[in-house]
Order: sequence, then structure tokens, then C-alpha cells
Amino acid sequence: MRPFFLLGTSFFRSSLVYLLANGLSAGAPLVLLPILTRALSPEEYGQIAMFSVAAQIFGITTGLSTHGAVAMRYFDRDAIDFPRFVGSCLIVLLISTVVTLLVAWTTLDWLKLYLTLPGSWLLIAVAFSASTFIVQVQLSIWQSSKKPLSFAALRSFQGATDLATSFILALSLGLGWQGRVSGMALASFVAACLALHTMRRSGLIRLPHDAVYMGDALRFGLPLVPHAAGAMLIMISDRFLVANVLGVASTGIYLVAAQLGMILYLANDALNRAYSPYLIESLKLHDQARDRQIVRFTYAYFAGVLAAAIAFGLSAPFILAALAGPKFQAAGSIFVFIAIGQAFSGMYLVVATYIFYAGRTTYLAMVTITAGIADISITYYLLKHRGLIGAAEAFMITQMLFFIGTWALAQQCRPMPWLKALGLDASSFVRPALIGLAMTTYAIAFVPSGKWQHIFEAADDVELDPLHLIDAARAGDLVMMETLLARGIDINAANSLGVTPLIAASASLQEPAVKLLLSRGARRSDRTNEGYTAYDFAKNQLNDELAWLLADNDKRK
Repeated sequence: MRPFFLLGTSFFRSSLVYLLANGLSAGAPLVLLPILTRALSPEEYGQIAMFSVAAQIFGITTGLSTHGAVAMRYFDRDAIDFPRFVGSCLIVLLISTVVTLLVAWTTLDWLKLYLTLPGSWLLIAVAFSASTFIVQVQLSIWQSSKKPLSFAALRSFQGATDLATSFILALSLGLGWQGRVSGMALASFVAACLALHTMRRSGLIRLPHDAVYMGDALRFGLPLVPHAAGAMLIMISDRFLVANVLGVASTGIYLVAAQLGMILYLANDALNRAYSPYLIESLKLHDQARDRQIVRFTYAYFAGVLAAAIAFGLSAPFILAALAGPKFQAAGSIFVFIAIGQAFSGMYLVVATYIFYAGRTTYLAMVTITAGIADISITYYLLKHRGLIGAAEAFMITQMLFFIGTWALAQQCRPMPWLKALGLDASSFVRPALIGLAMTTYAIAFVPSGKWQHIFEAADDVELDPLHLIDAARAGDLVMMETLLARGIDINAANSLGVTPLIAASASLQEPAVKLLLSRGARRSDRTNEGYTAYDFAKNQLNDELAWLLADNDKRK
């Protein structure tokens, strides 16, 4: 028997439509990438990243994840008043958004400190997340009803609006990062208005709300709030920690790699959106032959996703040479880890469908929260020891652990013949698994930490040589600088000519490198053997802005 979801033309056609829709909706950041990375500094690009972080944080409470209930209840539309159910979810959105705004207003000073954004933009981020929820409701309905063309139309419209407004505001009017963020917010708001109009015209919204339906939606959505919080930790903790540990400039470089990685995520998301309705319908049949077909298809998909991610990750330096400005080329050295992490993220989308089908969202939240907490710990540790590369490695590791945990939970929610479909016996894996667990436990508990440090240093091609930090500062290689500083290189070490990293960066007019070194405590007063300071090199080359950064307080006055 041939698996209909694999060979059916409707599946491939839907996948292609969703892929094009995702590509068009993500067109704004990708099209603007080669322009903004040349027009904006890494610090300004980092502000765009922090706005996205703020929007994802507020997105946890705006709507309380009830848009997922709309997608699931669509399959029960004949048994319920589905339009009133949608209207009830929108009332939940209204109430939760007002509460979120009040909480954001009362904690604005604290939020400004850690999110490094002006207060007005933090409040705009709340409205942005609410608009995104409305768009997701309409998209969920079209996805469940297998209307990929309608789905693509709304996504494409939002992407085109985002591109046009961002180009006008950020570049034509010269508003910089604020213009780019304004374009994102305006596009989301206009798309939300269009989604509301479309749902009302189609008879998909009915008011007043129903308390029973609100309770049903909240029973589905509230357990997903911890899940959304954990997912938020996984998705944004790297950028948040990079901004607070390494600086906003490093966040801008990391964002470039993350945006390039979104290409893989969008492809995985498109395939999953086309596949999940067929998967849910197949799971309801409880047919063993169909289950084996699903398992084999899933394994083939996993292998293809990982292979594509590795190939794409290794080609990143060539892609960045064409897409990103020279200040952001350092993103190429970390992208392969981002790409593999996105592969595991796409694999997670497949196995998570089993959990949503079974309605066991509470258990999924436990897995997500655990992965999110682990992500913070792993990211912080690797950031301190390996710099920006460590953040990318932590993303890959966390996504892998999250996928494995979700896969194990999915098997508990809806058992599938993951081994029998391949002709394997689960009992044959028990002994190797126990041996591997015992060896891992022994290694962690009894092997001296110095042994592990020796292994990691032997595998690391970055030597602890102060001259390398001077060369990296001269070239403006922020990733290498952060890696070396994280490993304990003296920030004020000088070569035989008395040139320190700060002097080398100033002589080469590498302003981002100068800012990074100053933020880490580099001395302005150090002089070369001929008596020149970093300030002197900047002043002699008539770079007043850089000279002002390097000047002491008396010279600034």
C-alpha cells in the first residue's frame, strides 16, 4: 500500500504553497538583510533583535495560546458553534492584552534595563504580539481546512507590507532600526485588521462570547502558556544572554546568523503545515499498517532535514559574502550550529503533532520548561567559555534535547511502531542504553575536570595567544575577539611595538571592535613604544566620533 500523504499530489502542492507563503512572508528580513547590514551598525541591528525578543515575551500572555484551540476545534466544528468559539477566543485575547499592557507599564523601568529598548517600543511590542495572535487564528483555520492558497495570500500580503514600510521608514526616511521595527509593527497590525475582516465576512466570528467555550479554550491554551514560556526561553535566551554578556553589537551579528537559519525553519514549517492535517486524520484511524507508513516517512524526513541543514550550514560563508555587509561576516563561523539546531526544531514540529492530537499539552509544557531552563544554563556556560560560538552551540544542543524529550512524550501520548516499522526489537536496545548511561554517569562523576578541559582545548583550534586578539581587533572580527576574551586573554596585552588590541582597533578604524573592548574595560591610556594612544590614531585619521569614544573625560569636555 502506498502512503497517500507521501505520494499524493495534494500534499506536495500544499507543501509548495506553504513554502512559498513562508518565503514571501519572511521576504522582508531576507531582502533587507544585505541592505540593512550595510546601512546599520551591529548595535542597531541588535536593537531589532531585542524588539523581537520583547514581542515573543509578551506573546506568551497575549491570547494565552488559545489560537491552538481554534485549530484543533475546527475538526469538531459540526458538533459545536465554531464561530462563537472563535469569538470567545478573541475576547480572551482582548482581556489578556489589557492585562499584559498594565503589567508592562508598571514594570517598564525594569524591562528597559534588561531588554535595552525605550519604553515606548516595549509597549508597541505588546500590541505587535496581539496583532500576531489574530493573524495566527485566521491562518490556523485555513491550515485546518486545507486552504493553502488563502493561507499564502495573507502571509504574502503581510510580508509585502513589511518590506515596503520597512524600506521607506528605515532607508528612505533614514529612521534606522526604529524604521525597521515600525515596519514590522505596521505590517502585523494591517494584517490583523485584514484577518478580522475576512473572518467576520466568512461568518467565522460570532458574539457575544460563550463562557463554556472560553473555559474550553483556556483549558487547552493555559497549559500551553508554560510551554510557550519554555519555547520562548529556548528561542530568545541566546539573544538575551548575548546582549547582556557580550554586548548589543554581538547580538546584531548573532541575529544575522539566526535570520539566515530561518530559511530552514520556514521550509520545515511549510512541510509540517501541509502534513499535519493528513497526520491527524491518519492517527484517528488507529490502523497499524498506516502507522508503519507514517513512521517510515518520518524517518526519511528526519534524514533529509539533517542532511540539508549540514550542507546549508557549511555554505554559509559564501552566502554571507553576498548577503551581509563586511561588518557581519563573522556570522558565518557560527551558522552551521544554527542550521543543525533548526533541523532539530523542524523535527520537533513533526513529533509535537502527536501530543496536540492527544490533547496532552500539560506534559508538553513540562518538557518545554525543562528544556528552556537547561538552555539558559548551557548558553550562559558556553558563552563564558567560548564566546559567540558557544551561544550557537548551545542553541544546537538545546534544540536536540528538546526534540528528543518531545519525541519520548509523543510516544507516550500516541504509541507508534518506531522500531517495529524498521524490523527492530525494542528489547535489543535496552542493554546498550543502560551501558551508555552508566558510562556517561561515570564520566561526569569521576573523571577529573582537568581531563575534560584538556580534551576541549585539544579540539579547539583557537590558541591562547594575545597576538591573536590584537589581530582580531585590527580586522574587526568580533566573534574571534569574544571567543578569546571569554577564554581569559588579557585585554590590555601588547605586542613588541606596544600595540594593544584597543590601539589596533583604533588604528584600523574598527568602531564596533573599539566599543566591544571599551565595554570590557580596555585601558584608553596605554601607549605604543612611540608614545601614541588609541585616541591619537583616531584623531590623526580625522575620525571625530571614534576619537570622542576613546578620549578621556577631560578631552571630551
